[in-house]
Amino acid sequence: MDTDRLNRWLTLLANVAVVAGIIFLGFELRQNNELLQFEAGSIYFENRVWGANRTLENPEFARVIFKARSGEELDDFEAYQVGQFYRRVFLGLNWEYSQAMAGRLELIRNDRWRAIIKENRYAIAAWDWATENTLTPDFVRYMNDPAE
Repeated sequence: MDTDRLNRWLTLLANVAVVAGIIFLGFELRQNNELLQFEAGSIYFENRVWGANRTLENPEFARVIFKARSGEELDDFEAYQVGQFYRRVFLGLNWEYSQAMAGRLELIRNDRWRAIIKENRYAIAAWDWATENTLTPDFVRYMNDPAE
């Protein structure tokens, strides 16, 4: 009889421990989701300010961007820098789009995204290269569809 009673108490304690573990797991999952949302927001913010930071930290590069935007001829090194700049911008926009499609971010996009593609001949060349080599087809369709 004592063994039966002991077994019932141990079963009850085990069940209470399982319930407590599930509750603890729920709190852990909520904290993890909050952290992941914060991390996604942080990456989003960094993506948004990346170009500004690049030109603020390197005034010479800012001059190169102004040259490109005004239609001036760039030397090979400057053209490479500007091309890489735009490729990075397009990859960042592609990331934002993919995160929005996955429901992790709200897609905040205005006509500025499409305007960047046509900003100058270096941006156009970088877009053409990126659409063939690094950007996802869904994002390219999205950017090329004026109805979106």
